[in-house]
Amino acid sequence: MEKTTKTDQILEKKSDDMENTSLSTTDEEEDEVFEKSFETRLNDAMTAYERPLTYKMIQGASDEADLRAIATNSAMMHELMKLLKGNMLHRCLDRLYVHVDDVDVLKACIKARFDVNLGATSKKGKEFKAKALGGTEEAWTLVGAQGVYRSLLLLPKVHVDKVNDILTQNTVDGSSGVARPSLGCINVNYSADPNRLVSSTNYCDTGDAQCNLRLLDTLVIHEIGHIIDKGQKYSGRSDFRKISGWKDEGKEPAKVAKAIEGYACTHGYTQPLTQDERAIRLKGAEFMIEKKVIKESDIGDQVSRAFHDLKKNPTGEVGVYRNLADLTTEFKSSKLYTHILHSWAEKFPWNNGKQSCMSRQIHESYPGKSWYSFAHTAFDNKISKYQLRDPGEEFAELYATYHVATPKGDGLKAEHKAWFEKMGLHKK
Repeated sequence: MEKTTKTDQILEKKSDDMENTSLSTTDEEEDEVFEKSFETRLNDAMTAYERPLTYKMIQGASDEADLRAIATNSAMMHELMKLLKGNMLHRCLDRLYVHVDDVDVLKACIKARFDVNLGATSKKGKEFKAKALGGTEEAWTLVGAQGVYRSLLLLPKVHVDKVNDILTQNTVDGSSGVARPSLGCINVNYSADPNRLVSSTNYCDTGDAQCNLRLLDTLVIHEIGHIIDKGQKYSGRSDFRKISGWKDEGKEPAKVAKAIEGYACTHGYTQPLTQDERAIRLKGAEFMIEKKVIKESDIGDQVSRAFHDLKKNPTGEVGVYRNLADLTTEFKSSKLYTHILHSWAEKFPWNNGKQSCMSRQIHESYPGKSWYSFAHTAFDNKISKYQLRDPGEEFAELYATYHVATPKGDGLKAEHKAWFEKMGLHKK
C-alpha cells in the first residue's frame, strides 16, 4: 500500500468532503423538484404567463385535493381570473368552484364565468332593490353562491345572458323569490341547508315532477324562467295554455262572478231560487268580488246591497223573493259565495287541490290581477301545486323542473316535455 503524507491525507479528506457535499446538494435539489406541490407548479406556470399550461394542468388534475388547494387560495384564484379568458377560464372555474371557501371569491367567479352579479351591483340591480323588493338586502352566503353557480351551469348561455343581478333577503329559512324581467334581476330567498329538497311542505305534493329536486336550484331557475318569459312570450301562447286548459277570466267583478256561478256544479240551496233571487245572488257575488270579501261575516252587507238594488225587476214590479235574512242564510252556504271566500290570492287556493262541486277550478292569481280558470286534467301528473297559480307560474315551474331534473325533463308529463323541447328551451 502506498504511503501518504499528512498533507496528502488532509487533501484527500477535503476532496471527499467536497464530493459528499456535491452529492448532497444534488440530492436536495432533486428532492425539491420532486416534492413541489401541484399548487406550486401551477403558480410557477401562472407566474410565467403560461396560459395553455395553466389550463392543461387544471383540466388534467385528477386529485380533488389539488383542486381544493387552488380554490382555497384566494390570491391565486384572483390571479387565475386575470390570466385566463373565455372558455379556458370558464372550464377551469367549473372544476374549481365547488371547492371555493370564500364567498367573495365565488362571487368574482360567477361574475367572470357568467357576467352575473350577486347583489345589487349594477344600475339595474340597484333600481330593482329600491323599487321592487321593499326590504333589506342580505349578503350572500357560500351555500347560496354555490347554488347560483350550479344553477347557472344548467342553463343555455343565451338565457343566462339575460340575467344581470341576483339578490337575496333571506339566507336562513327562505323558499321564495321574485323577478323583474324588464331589469333582468331576481331575488331568491333560500335555506341555510344546501341539501334541502322541494317537498310537500313547499309547493309540491308527493309524486309531483318537482318533488325531491334541490330547492335552491329550482328557486333560482324558476325566477330566471320569468325573465325568459318576459311579456308572456311563452306562457301567453295558446298551445302552452292548452296543456292545462287555462282561461283568463279577467278581474271585472260581474264577469268573474258569472264565471264562478257557471263552473259551480251545485249550489246547495234549501229550495229552488226564483229568477229574482238568482239575480240578487249574482249581484251579491259581484259586490263580494268588488269589495274583496274574505270573511263570512262580511257577506251580509253585500247581499243587503244587492237586495235593495234589485227589489224591483226590470218591468218596475216588485220581484218574487224571500226576505233578506232568509236569502242571506241561503247565499252564505252556497258554492258561489264560499268559493269566492276561499279563492283570493292571499289564501293560496292553488295549494288546496281540486275544489269540490266545480266543473273547472278558478281563483285570483295575484292580488288585484286576473282570475284564471283551468281544467281538472291539470292535476294529472302535475309539476307542482304552485304551477296552478297562473300560466306564468306554470311556465316558470316547467322551466325550473326541466333543467334541474336528472336527466333533463325527467318526471314531466309528455305534453309539457314535448312542448318545452319544441320551443328549443332545452338547447345549450
